[in-house]
Amino acid sequence: IGSVICVPALMIGGMLGAGLTLGGLFAAILIGYALICTLMIFMGMLGCDTGLPTAVAASSALGEKGAKYIISSILAISCIGWFGIQASVCGASFSSMVLDMTGAPIVLVSAVPVLRRMGYEVAVLGPGDGGSLSLFVEAGATAVTHPDCVSSSALWGLATAADLVIANTIVEVKAIRALSGGPVPVLWWLHDAFVGYGYLSHLIPRELGPNIRVCAVGSHATAAMHAHRPGFEIGQLIYGLPDYAQDTFEPYDTGYAGGLPLFVSVGAFESRKGQDILVDAIRLLPGEVRSRAAFLFVGKGADKRLLAQVQQLAADYPQNVFYVSRLTRDEIKSLMQQCTCTVCSSRDDPMPTFVTEGLIFGKPGIVSEHTGTAGLITEGVDGFVYHGDSPAALAEAMTKLIAHPGLAARMAPACRALYERYYSKQSFADTLQAQVEALLQQVQPAPDVS
Repeated sequence: IGSVICVPALMIGGMLGAGLTLGGLFAAILIGYALICTLMIFMGMLGCDTGLPTAVAASSALGEKGAKYIISSILAISCIGWFGIQASVCGASFSSMVLDMTGAPIVLVSAVPVLRRMGYEVAVLGPGDGGSLSLFVEAGATAVTHPDCVSSSALWGLATAADLVIANTIVEVKAIRALSGGPVPVLWWLHDAFVGYGYLSHLIPRELGPNIRVCAVGSHATAAMHAHRPGFEIGQLIYGLPDYAQDTFEPYDTGYAGGLPLFVSVGAFESRKGQDILVDAIRLLPGEVRSRAAFLFVGKGADKRLLAQVQQLAADYPQNVFYVSRLTRDEIKSLMQQCTCTVCSSRDDPMPTFVTEGLIFGKPGIVSEHTGTAGLITEGVDGFVYHGDSPAALAEAMTKLIAHPGLAARMAPACRALYERYYSKQSFADTLQAQVEALLQQVQPAPDVS
């Protein structure tokens, strides 16, 4: 049954259908299955002629032990590999479900007071109280929960009674399909990395109704959508963060750095976060340069391979490299206040929050080109961007700050200005209001008085 009802195969079919013409789709299917069927035919002919199973038939070429162990190993690896694919699909499905069940991303909470000042009464529709809905209530919104809200078109119909709908992230693509072309203005706010589109891209409409306006949190999130729908017009709506520099918090002890310039990377350990790139970059630094700086990795070791690389690096350079699995919010604020620079080596990150938190305290960031922050930085003025996922390029950028101890401090005013220009609550409020007004104008254009 598992080979007949195959969820990954159905998803591949959906993706092919979304990305190819009808003729191209049939050609891809015919060529692919022709190759598989040819192999099956030859295997079947061998079995019919000899009447022997695969392992026994292979013994003439591999020997009795070779057939026993090699064929068994191949079968075991292929079965385990296929189980891994099925498990990956299951994990991605649960990940998507968890994203729905935690409600909109926390950054959406900051939209509530802005919308209320614009005269809207804000209601949040979510599948249940996964922890974030209370934040919306505290911000002045009404929370409406129902377990089927992300899958039931009948519940999406509630949105037709609204004056404005904000659909958050690519996960809401089904709601977009239902509301597109309707009378209600919809602002579709995208925060997603490229990886977020893998199992949903085939659901994105090829064209959007005039009542839909798409916004994204920077150039990377924009590029992620354009990879699938290059014709979409996408505005910019970068979320705001509170000015933590005005907060009072207990100091976090960074004495282990020995007073050296401290470079900080924060984030869960996973391949797309690119901690391995930073590890390699630190190893590439000349010994004399590396000894003049300290490097701190903060994050849960979800990927044990990456964690082992960081721990080995810390063991090799115990006076300069450090790892902490978790810090409280106040400790993160204090760390950003004390560090020299933030380093984001991600391969796919729409807008790394910890880099923005560093900007709040006037700290420059060194970021990969595969981040939304890269599109906002002025090279050498308020940060540095390295390209090609190159550890050597990252090492070169870090060397600039290490070799010139006063450079980071001189960049501080420009870094703070970058925060205020794009990430402050006032900037977010102004941009959100402008996007909503543009959406309303798009849906109800001004009458021609000529």
